[in-house]
Amino acid sequence: MVDTSGSSQSQAKKNRNRKQRLPLVIGILTISVILTAAYWWLFMRNRVSTDNAYVKADSAVVSSRVPGTIFKLMVDNDDYVAVGDVLLQLDPRDYQAEVDRKQAALTRTEAEIEVAEVTIRITESSTKAQVAVAQAMEKAARDRETEAR
Repeated sequence: MVDTSGSSQSQAKKNRNRKQRLPLVIGILTISVILTAAYWWLFMRNRVSTDNAYVKADSAVVSSRVPGTIFKLMVDNDDYVAVGDVLLQLDPRDYQAEVDRKQAALTRTEAEIEVAEVTIRITESSTKAQVAVAQAMEKAARDRETEAR
Protein backbone atom coordinates (compact mmCIF):
# COMPACT_ATOMS: atom_id res chain seq x y z
CA MET A 1 0.00 0.00 0.00
CA VAL A 2 1.07 3.47 -0.75
CA ASP A 3 1.07 6.19 1.85
CA THR A 4 -1.16 8.87 0.33
CA SER A 5 -1.41 11.02 3.40
CA GLY A 6 2.29 12.12 3.15
CA SER A 7 2.05 13.02 -0.52
CA SER A 8 -1.25 14.80 -0.08
CA GLN A 9 0.29 16.87 2.71
CA SER A 10 3.24 17.88 0.52
CA GLN A 11 0.83 18.66 -2.32
CA ALA A 12 -1.25 20.83 0.00
CA LYS A 13 1.92 22.60 1.18
CA LYS A 14 2.92 23.32 -2.43
CA ASN A 15 -0.54 24.71 -3.17
CA ARG A 16 -0.33 26.98 -0.11
CA ASN A 17 3.10 28.24 -1.19
CA ARG A 18 1.72 28.97 -4.65
CA LYS A 19 -1.23 30.81 -3.19
CA GLN A 20 1.10 32.89 -1.02
CA ARG A 21 3.45 33.69 -3.93
CA LEU A 22 0.71 34.74 -6.32
CA PRO A 23 -0.12 38.07 -4.55
CA LEU A 24 3.63 38.81 -4.25
CA VAL A 25 4.20 38.28 -7.99
CA ILE A 26 1.10 40.31 -8.87
CA GLY A 27 2.29 43.11 -6.54
CA ILE A 28 5.77 43.19 -8.12
CA LEU A 29 4.27 43.27 -11.62
CA THR A 30 1.84 46.05 -10.62
CA ILE A 31 4.67 48.17 -9.13
CA SER A 32 6.78 47.59 -12.25
CA VAL A 33 3.94 48.71 -14.53
CA ILE A 34 3.30 51.79 -12.37
CA LEU A 35 7.01 52.76 -12.33
CA THR A 36 7.31 52.26 -16.11
CA ALA A 37 4.20 54.38 -16.72
CA ALA A 38 5.47 57.11 -14.37
CA TYR A 39 8.87 57.15 -16.10
CA TRP A 40 7.23 57.45 -19.51
CA TRP A 41 4.87 60.18 -18.28
CA LEU A 42 7.61 62.25 -16.65
CA PHE A 43 10.48 61.85 -19.11
CA MET A 44 9.39 60.38 -22.43
CA ARG A 45 5.89 61.61 -23.32
CA ASN A 46 7.08 64.90 -24.88
CA ARG A 47 10.16 63.47 -26.50
CA VAL A 48 10.15 63.23 -30.26
CA SER A 49 12.46 60.80 -31.95
CA THR A 50 13.06 60.04 -35.57
CA ASP A 51 15.84 58.81 -37.80
CA ASN A 52 15.58 61.52 -40.47
CA ALA A 53 14.43 64.73 -38.81
CA TYR A 54 15.60 68.28 -39.49
CA VAL A 55 14.80 71.62 -37.95
CA LYS A 56 13.80 74.58 -40.07
CA ALA A 57 15.17 77.66 -38.33
CA ASP A 58 17.13 80.81 -38.95
CA SER A 59 20.61 80.46 -37.59
CA ALA A 60 23.84 82.31 -38.01
CA VAL A 61 27.44 81.55 -37.32
CA VAL A 62 28.90 84.12 -34.96
CA SER A 63 32.62 84.71 -34.81
CA SER A 64 34.83 87.31 -33.28
CA ARG A 65 37.31 89.58 -35.03
CA VAL A 66 39.79 89.04 -32.21
CA PRO A 67 40.51 85.94 -30.15
CA GLY A 68 39.87 86.00 -26.43
CA THR A 69 38.20 84.50 -23.40
CA ILE A 70 34.54 85.33 -22.85
CA PHE A 71 34.13 87.44 -19.70
CA LYS A 72 30.38 88.07 -19.80
CA LEU A 73 27.64 86.68 -22.04
CA MET A 74 24.90 89.23 -22.70
CA VAL A 75 22.34 86.98 -24.46
CA ASP A 76 20.92 83.52 -23.94
CA ASN A 77 20.37 80.78 -26.47
CA ASP A 78 17.48 81.51 -28.86
CA ASP A 79 17.25 85.23 -27.89
CA TYR A 80 16.41 87.65 -30.68
CA VAL A 81 19.20 90.10 -31.41
CA ALA A 82 19.47 93.10 -33.69
CA VAL A 83 22.40 94.35 -35.72
CA GLY A 84 24.84 96.15 -33.44
CA ASP A 85 23.70 94.47 -30.21
CA VAL A 86 26.52 93.54 -27.85
CA LEU A 87 26.47 89.77 -27.49
CA LEU A 88 29.40 89.27 -25.14
CA GLN A 89 32.36 90.92 -23.48
CA LEU A 90 35.87 89.59 -23.79
CA ASP A 91 38.21 89.41 -20.82
CA PRO A 92 40.37 92.57 -21.05
CA ARG A 93 43.27 91.20 -18.97
CA ASP A 94 44.98 89.48 -21.91
CA TYR A 95 44.77 92.62 -24.02
CA GLN A 96 45.90 94.87 -21.17
CA ALA A 97 48.93 92.64 -20.62
CA GLU A 98 49.75 92.91 -24.33
CA VAL A 99 49.36 96.72 -24.22
CA ASP A 100 51.67 96.84 -21.19
CA ARG A 101 54.27 94.70 -23.01
CA LYS A 102 54.11 96.92 -26.07
CA GLN A 103 54.35 100.06 -23.92
CA ALA A 104 57.43 98.66 -22.18
CA ALA A 105 58.99 97.83 -25.57
CA LEU A 106 58.25 101.37 -26.78
CA THR A 107 59.82 102.89 -23.67
CA ARG A 108 62.90 100.67 -24.11
CA THR A 109 63.18 101.66 -27.78
CA GLU A 110 62.87 105.36 -26.93
CA ALA A 111 65.65 104.97 -24.34
CA GLU A 112 67.82 103.22 -26.94
CA ILE A 113 67.18 106.11 -29.35
CA GLU A 114 68.27 108.60 -26.71
CA VAL A 115 71.44 106.59 -26.06
CA ALA A 116 72.12 106.45 -29.80
CA GLU A 117 71.65 110.23 -30.12
CA VAL A 118 74.10 110.87 -27.26
CA THR A 119 76.55 108.42 -28.84
CA ILE A 120 76.19 110.22 -32.19
CA ARG A 121 76.94 113.59 -30.55
CA ILE A 122 79.99 112.15 -28.80
CA THR A 123 81.17 110.50 -32.01
CA GLU A 124 80.66 113.72 -33.99
CA SER A 125 82.67 115.80 -31.52
CA SER A 126 85.37 113.13 -31.36
CA THR A 127 85.48 112.91 -35.15
CA LYS A 128 85.71 116.72 -35.46
CA ALA A 129 88.59 116.74 -33.01
CA GLN A 130 90.34 113.94 -34.90
CA VAL A 131 89.82 115.78 -38.20
CA ALA A 132 91.23 118.98 -36.66
CA VAL A 133 94.26 117.06 -35.38
CA ALA A 134 94.76 115.41 -38.75
CA GLN A 135 94.49 118.76 -40.55
CA ALA A 136 96.97 120.32 -38.12
CA MET A 137 99.38 117.43 -38.66
CA GLU A 138 99.00 117.77 -42.41
CA LYS A 139 99.64 121.51 -42.23
CA ALA A 140 102.66 120.93 -40.02
CA ALA A 141 103.99 118.35 -42.46
CA ARG A 142 103.52 120.76 -45.39
CA ASP A 143 105.21 123.52 -43.43
CA ARG A 144 108.19 121.26 -42.70
CA GLU A 145 108.31 120.23 -46.31
CA THR A 146 108.26 123.87 -47.42
CA GLU A 147 111.02 124.76 -44.95
CA ALA A 148 113.09 121.82 -46.05
CA ARG A 149 113.20 123.08 -49.64
